[in-house]
Amino acid sequence: MTSGISRSPRDAAVLVTGGSGGNGSAVARRLAAEGSRVFLCGRDLRRTAAVADSIPCPYWTGDLRDPSAAIRAVDAAVRALHGLDTVVAAAGSRGRTTDVSSPLPDECEDVLSHNVITMSNTLTASLPVLAESARGTFLGISSLAGLTGYYRFPYYTAAKAATVGLVRAVAPTARRQGVRVRVLCLYFTDTPLISDVLADLVHEGIPVQSTADVAAAVTACLQAPGTSTVWTSTPGTPPEPYAFRRIQVPGTTPAQTSAPPPAVSTPAAVGDAAYADFPGIIRSVTGRFVFTEIPGGMTRVTGQFNTGLDDNDVDRYTLEVQRLNGTVHLDLTPAFRHQVTIFPPLSSPFQNDYPVLGPTGLGATGKSLVLKYDGEVIGRAALLPIG
Repeated sequence: MTSGISRSPRDAAVLVTGGSGGNGSAVARRLAAEGSRVFLCGRDLRRTAAVADSIPCPYWTGDLRDPSAAIRAVDAAVRALHGLDTVVAAAGSRGRTTDVSSPLPDECEDVLSHNVITMSNTLTASLPVLAESARGTFLGISSLAGLTGYYRFPYYTAAKAATVGLVRAVAPTARRQGVRVRVLCLYFTDTPLISDVLADLVHEGIPVQSTADVAAAVTACLQAPGTSTVWTSTPGTPPEPYAFRRIQVPGTTPAQTSAPPPAVSTPAAVGDAAYADFPGIIRSVTGRFVFTEIPGGMTRVTGQFNTGLDDNDVDRYTLEVQRLNGTVHLDLTPAFRHQVTIFPPLSSPFQNDYPVLGPTGLGATGKSLVLKYDGEVIGRAALLPIG
């Protein structure tokens, strides 16, 4: 495989696992609409058949936690499609345990197996076949919870972190065999999987995307150039490579062990960093703000709004970091009103330094950056750690 190989989905032979779920079915439909030859894999016979009939495409049903079943699924796809170019591994489950001190019986093992074991078995079964394709690509679907952690779903968070680690470990060897292996970490998606907590997620400012957002992000990630392994996507924005914090291994130089820093317009960090992405759910407010520790025990806040600011009177806006209970952790309003000019629907860039705020840190669970207009919340973004 070379960098000059086309990544267009047109006429690509694609296996999609988790095909009876919201994300997998949306991805399969999107790829088929763009010209891919799709093979669907799911656990539920009735739902998988219904999705396959709607595309239409061939399908297989079984439990990918069984290694032999994964082999049969890949073999069936190869026979039906006369080869295999791409695998999108979207199988997984969430679980309902919220407190590890009182877990549901056997749920940790169940969630890990549905997410990690299924992806591992799919990798094992498909990599030799993908190596025979000039554009062999494996894309695992994971979650930003696996990068940042999320307190409501401890086992899901652990499982998604494991899928990221699995792909990072497999990718270098697969690359030498001519196969590109990636993992795409997404926000929570509006499917029945999160229906019981959807209102809470929106209240916390955590972006909840549609299955159409997921399908678009997957298609873009499959075609994106470069050698990066871990990718993230926020609703309405294209996927981008995720950069892990630099860790120097003794006896090596930084260049041998580190990835580029995150592509954000902030000074070099000397400590933790966090970001807040406004997803456009409320009043179509979008934008990004980054909080970075800098020398002198200070936190530098930089960012701007891209859409959703309809009034150029900056004094009518309030910008503050709130705790989960709604109390103010940090009021950015005075500096925001002093510095920023609004050119509806966007603002000029903002930057200001503040004392580092206490032992819990800006990226701790439950904090959000909140934008108000005349006292009404028009934008809310969860504050999440970088790295």
